[in-house]
Amino acid sequence: MMKDVSMMRPMSLALLTSAALLVAGCATERPDPAGLRAQSDGRMGGGTALPPMPGGGTAGTNGRLAPGGPAIGSCNPEAARYLIGEIANVETVEAAKAATGAETVRVLYPNQPVTQDFVSGRLNMETDNANRVTQVRCG
Repeated sequence: MMKDVSMMRPMSLALLTSAALLVAGCATERPDPAGLRAQSDGRMGGGTALPPMPGGGTAGTNGRLAPGGPAIGSCNPEAARYLIGEIANVETVEAAKAATGAETVRVLYPNQPVTQDFVSGRLNMETDNANRVTQVRCG
């Protein structure tokens, strides 16, 4: 009987170590090789959600006007065409958002799985492997 107990201790330790490594592996994020990827959609990829407005609601609801720009919640992709060829970073995303009136901007990377839901107030910025904007469209 003593032999069985001494065998259980190393096996238990091995199982606990394996479980800890498995849990730790699931909790890590993939590194961003370019260090420039930005997403302000608040959905996939851990982007940031829209900030709360005083009195409730979120920025860009109810078709309010953006200062000096289009109505927030509308989406005019033509206004962001000048960003094609630029690096997709936080500044580019904010410029696209301000120019188009989109509530949210979703940066799409090559071979990235994306939802197919249509959101009229969302601008999609497609990028290439160098993280340069290749196309802008609403949805």
